[in-house]
Amino acid sequence: MDIKKFIIPGIIVIVLGGLAGVIFYLNYKSHQFTIPGRETVEAEIRTLGYDIGEPEEPIENFGPKNYTGICAVEKGEGANAGKYVVPADVDFTFREYNSKEAARKAMSTYYYYAEFLEEKKGNDGKVNIYYNEKNDICYVAYDMNIKSDGKLENFIMNASSGHSLFEDPDVHYIYGGVYMDGKRLVNITTTNPKKAYEIGRAIGNLGLPKPR
Repeated sequence: MDIKKFIIPGIIVIVLGGLAGVIFYLNYKSHQFTIPGRETVEAEIRTLGYDIGEPEEPIENFGPKNYTGICAVEKGEGANAGKYVVPADVDFTFREYNSKEAARKAMSTYYYYAEFLEEKKGNDGKVNIYYNEKNDICYVAYDMNIKSDGKLENFIMNASSGHSLFEDPDVHYIYGGVYMDGKRLVNITTTNPKKAYEIGRAIGNLGLPKPR
């Protein structure tokens, strides 16, 4: 009997099983995150060189304000000199809702937008979508281009990247993500490819999953 015929396949099975276990663990860990508190997020916003402002009402909130929050702002120039304005190419917003239900409702809008973009992106980018109902965590992360000039695609890109829908800029690129953890929701995105690195670094500093 050639014992090698049994030992070698057995070793291969063990190695493959170990690799599968490592991959499963890393994939599991990549989905586990906790959105830090307001002070930590504020510090990260300031690290990027922005000041702190109060976020505008999100598109999905038609009722009374049901959250407290902060966002990145910068000092305006020209007609906006001396005022604080939301950056044209970065959305860094933290909201803590009054209830988990309100946070889920807000997040569901971004979730459906991400599903739409996942279908439209083709091979030119990545959209990661994850939802764990039991632990009340969810995120959508983007690193993508959309070259279509369709009005619907542009509307979704505007809404996903935090742009004002009334300004209606022509948005073809988005990097970053929207994350929900319990009652907290944070948007960290940019529409400027040159700022993707610093936005990715901020996402990593907060312990949130990056686009993969």
